[in-house]
Amino acid sequence: MQLGGTLLIDYNHQAQKGSNWKNGTMIEVSPALGYFVADGLELLAAVYFARGLGQLYDDETSFGAGLGIKYHFDLGKVFLYLGAGLGAEFLYPDGGDLQPFLTLQLPFGVLIPLNQHLAIDVGMIVNTAFYLDEDWAMILDLPIGYLGVQGYF
Repeated sequence: MQLGGTLLIDYNHQAQKGSNWKNGTMIEVSPALGYFVADGLELLAAVYFARGLGQLYDDETSFGAGLGIKYHFDLGKVFLYLGAGLGAEFLYPDGGDLQPFLTLQLPFGVLIPLNQHLAIDVGMIVNTAFYLDEDWAMILDLPIGYLGVQGYF
């Protein structure tokens, strides 16, 4: 099993239908729980809490949950991983209506073991989000990366 979390910083470039592009930075904290179903193959469940900065995310928060899968490649002293996930999130603008959206996530990164039970997680998540509200199109996330700590037991 795995218990851990990440701190993610995303730079986002987004357009509302028929308007100009806006930019913003989203800072997300995401605790996760994983279970290895086979050697190197992990199923994950995670929750997200994020706060947005910039013209795109002025005083907005986001929260949600997702499920995913990762495969870990043993490269000797480090582990490379690739994965995929689906999530449901809700964007809550300051004083506005809740905006639900679905996400498709493609995480990849490197686990740097500190010992047999603890590793530093350095990676990125390519994330595409689709709003369920008809006024918005989609979000394109250009990840800067994340840093996390993962515990294995």
